[in-house]
Amino acid sequence: MSTKLENVQEMVSECMDQIVANFKAGAKITVLIRVPGNDEADFLMTSDDLDNVIDAVQRRKAAGLTGPQEVPGKLEFFDGKLTPVIDASRHGWRRFHEHYDRDGYCDNPGRGY
Repeated sequence: MSTKLENVQEMVSECMDQIVANFKAGAKITVLIRVPGNDEADFLMTSDDLDNVIDAVQRRKAAGLTGPQEVPGKLEFFDGKLTPVIDASRHGWRRFHEHYDRDGYCDNPGRGY
């Protein structure tokens, strides 16, 4: 195993411990990272039995609970969380935030008012 992979495993293990500490005792955690189209690039770490992980994924899929979904132009990921879109014609920060000057008009959000 390469040194880089060992370092990644250590880092992921520490993060997994921090995440699972927020749940009830006995909770299991699984991290799966994949690169679509490259079956050699999968990374999997789990504190559970793989059969139990597969069962959980299949239950979530059957229930239609795949996690939060984006709705383009209405609800999109920004800064790592789903955020309502304020102005779909804008890009970046301005797409998700309103910015007005003291008179209620926004001609230059960079002015800092």
